[in-house]
Amino acid sequence: MFGSGEGICNQYWGEAFRYVPRTLDSGAANPEYDLAYTMWFFEKENPNLEVSRLRIAANLTNHGLNNVEECHLDYLHHDTVKSGQGLTECHPYEDAACCKPETVLNVDRLKYMYGVEYAWDVCGPIDQECERFLVQENCMYECDPSVGLYRQFSKDSTEDDASWRVKGMPIKGEYCDAFFQACADQPTCRGDSLECYASYQSTLPEADLPDEDAAELTDGAKVGIAVLAVLLAVTATALACVLRRNRRRGMSNADKFEAPPVGASGASAAGASSSDVTRV
Repeated sequence: MFGSGEGICNQYWGEAFRYVPRTLDSGAANPEYDLAYTMWFFEKENPNLEVSRLRIAANLTNHGLNNVEECHLDYLHHDTVKSGQGLTECHPYEDAACCKPETVLNVDRLKYMYGVEYAWDVCGPIDQECERFLVQENCMYECDPSVGLYRQFSKDSTEDDASWRVKGMPIKGEYCDAFFQACADQPTCRGDSLECYASYQSTLPEADLPDEDAAELTDGAKVGIAVLAVLLAVTATALACVLRRNRRRGMSNADKFEAPPVGASGASAAGASSSDVTRV
């Protein structure tokens, strides 16, 4: 839907993130690029922490938040940054994390922690390349102390979602572009995740036919029924779920920062990423 990495980072999660290009329209280097964040890293120390220190010094955070020792988001997060927790899926944050080990235990926990209707595959299976990026974004949101510097509402706000909503966190454009390349052809939700989930579930064919009917079907008839079921499923979900087959086009998903979280819920997917343009 969005056609580019810029579209993804600026709209995929609502207003949570902001695409920062390496160069300006004029062709000159963008001075903010070195002050933008990545969603995954391989260095021993999280490079986002240094970015945060620089932005704090320049008063470039939300609400004047000025330290990365506190976890300024408050949903499934610690109050203060922790180390030595034995993190597995989100292992880069082992030395400084706002997440609890049980929150980010594995891919399934990350995917379903807010309920199956908010999972990233509400419109169908996502391939491993794209899922690595989705895991990485989830790890960053749950674990990275820097994210809390961009909470949308101040800590004294009375908004229902004030404690966890994020707005305007700058993300390196090359990372967003890699996200787009990995996920542009994947089935994703356009709009409300609950509606997408209900729509997709309603189109899934029954697992088995009744025995009396199955016994009378030829193999060819069974194949025909299966093909028809798939075609009906795709047609019925056309308004909600879009299978992206053109990498020149973008992707959309339910804005997880817009929908109130509803409760908490493999092998490592995030660490296998080969495109750290420095996550999702």
